[in-house]
Amino acid sequence: VDKPSVNQKNSVTSEAKLIIETPKIKESVVKEDNPNVSYGSPKQEIKQPTGKTKITALDKIRNQYKENGNNGNGNGNTNHALKKEELEKAWAEYVVKLKADKNPAAQPFDLAILRIKDDNSFEAVTANTIEKQFIEQDRNHLFAFLQEKLHNRLLQFSVTIEENADNRPEIEVTLSSKEQFQKMAELYPMVWELKERLKLDLDY
Repeated sequence: VDKPSVNQKNSVTSEAKLIIETPKIKESVVKEDNPNVSYGSPKQEIKQPTGKTKITALDKIRNQYKENGNNGNGNGNTNHALKKEELEKAWAEYVVKLKADKNPAAQPFDLAILRIKDDNSFEAVTANTIEKQFIEQDRNHLFAFLQEKLHNRLLQFSVTIEENADNRPEIEVTLSSKEQFQKMAELYPMVWELKERLKLDLDY
């Protein structure tokens, strides 16, 4: 059997080196590729909180809409149905406010008769066009006042005229001196005759 020469040994050794070095090159490639994969994971983790924040904000908006959507007053309760006692009380408070401001509309408001039509509407009955106009002119302020006092954002009302309103409240009106004398003369005709006989001049 021939013995291997020195050159053959060297070739085997060099081939063995190549085989050993080849996996090292692969490992280095894998190590270089891995960092690219690791960079992707933090980006996904950053996006997730953003999505959760948007959902939370939408939930808050929806909750606020649910609270305000049913009634419009933001307190979580439905609109209160109209009740005569509560309506008349709120109306009287508004009349007091008008009198404090020395508003001439106070008397027509005080004379008006209130009639509830349904849970959200009523009518104010007046005796003539002048009284109706006084109330109509103050409609916007009255409307906002009653909505707040009665807790009803669906509130509506109309002003009508009934010339023969038998249920109108009696209000004392201050008479002038002339009106007082005329009233007395109607009740006691002798007063007028006495004035003419004595030729009295009354300061009106």
